[in-house]
Amino acid sequence: VLAASTDLAHYPARAVAERVDAESLDAIASLDADRLARHEAAAETGHIAGLDCALCGIEPTLLTLAAMGAMGATRGTVLAHATSADAPGGDPRRVVGYAAVRFD
Repeated sequence: VLAASTDLAHYPARAVAERVDAESLDAIASLDADRLARHEAAAETGHIAGLDCALCGIEPTLLTLAAMGAMGATRGTVLAHATSADAPGGDPRRVVGYAAVRFD
């Protein structure tokens, strides 16, 4: 068993976070570290209003993808995804994304 943790999109509006998170999660579920790294680099350019990063733990996530591949995983499944706007009192104008992914 290997467990890793990172938040996803930081501080954009909910609709933007959902789009950015979907791209991050697709790359993660595909075990595509290069695509995920490019996605994070693009997110950090500041071209998306309010977005500080696509995921704050890019390095441990890339390491996790490498480890999963070395352990024989061929795909990931997104088990859950939400944003801080989903919590009671959450503000949809400024959110952080969260998800759980299982690798097989």
